[in-house]
Amino acid sequence: MVIYAKIIHLLNTCSYRYYIINILSSSKEILSTKIIEFLKTKVFEKEVKTYIKPDIISIFDEDINFLYEVLQEIEKGEIEDESDAIKDSILDSLYLTKISSDEIVKYLSLYSSHVIGHYRYLDRTKYEEKFSLVDKIYKHYAPNIEEDEDLNFVLDDNHKNFCEGYFLETILKFELPIFPISF
Repeated sequence: MVIYAKIIHLLNTCSYRYYIINILSSSKEILSTKIIEFLKTKVFEKEVKTYIKPDIISIFDEDINFLYEVLQEIEKGEIEDESDAIKDSILDSLYLTKISSDEIVKYLSLYSSHVIGHYRYLDRTKYEEKFSLVDKIYKHYAPNIEEDEDLNFVLDDNHKNFCEGYFLETILKFELPIFPISF
């Protein structure tokens, strides 16, 4: 157990964190069951600094059930994620595998900060499903606005970027050419 305590101590010190995580993630196929279970438990412990947890979670990006369990704990408030880095990393792995485009809006509302670049996984949504997702985003946030309030001020930039991207994609998809080609 001494070695495990040393690993966590090194992870909590920023200078070694990336080095150790890189070693662990590049050798995740050969990690022992004990080390895997040890690292998984650290995600749930409050003593482990929050900014380290996304790096630990990156080792388990293919363990869908574990990631979903962590997301549920974040949703309950059991795991702190003020920077939204853990949620974003998990949702990037779970979106369209465990969480459908019909369910994602529920998780988008968990974000606490408005950092540009979150929600990039939404770009993987099939075009046929984007209208429904955009509609759900607007319906989810519309009850929060006053009648004379502009919806642009309610949606954060990430929501707006996705919705505007869908509208642009639709326009370009169905746009008639300026100069019709005829032979």
